[in-house]
Amino acid sequence: MVTPAAYLFPGQGSQHVGMGKDLYDAYPVAKEIFDRAAGILDFDIRAVCFEGPAEKLAQTRFSQPAIFVASMAALEVFKRHPQFKIFNPKFAAGLSLGEATALVAAEAVSFEDGLRFVRARGQFMDAAAQEKPGLLCFPKTKRCAR
Repeated sequence: MVTPAAYLFPGQGSQHVGMGKDLYDAYPVAKEIFDRAAGILDFDIRAVCFEGPAEKLAQTRFSQPAIFVASMAALEVFKRHPQFKIFNPKFAAGLSLGEATALVAAEAVSFEDGLRFVRARGQFMDAAAQEKPGLLCFPKTKRCAR
């Protein structure tokens, strides 16, 4: 029996130091995804994901490519799992940044183009945040904090 399924990919905020390391160590296809990404990016995605520090990984210019690459590695491992054949993915969606990952998962965009887009997106968002820091406001107390 084939089960209808959908891919749902996370957005920024889901990052954590060590993400993807278990996949990288256990599955050649995950290693290949991280290694391909390292050849495209201007920083070592493996070091940022696996070692951090958390403050660096939290920076948008690093977190967005890191989440994208870790998600793609997980997807490729999942697609090769023996139980995968029982799923019939019909949809791919994502939260914010995850939309780019969903486009690659749906094969509408190549991995390389998706990663280049995510890298640029993260850099632009990081620059905008530096130029115009946002505020977190609490309606009940009418207070805001940077």
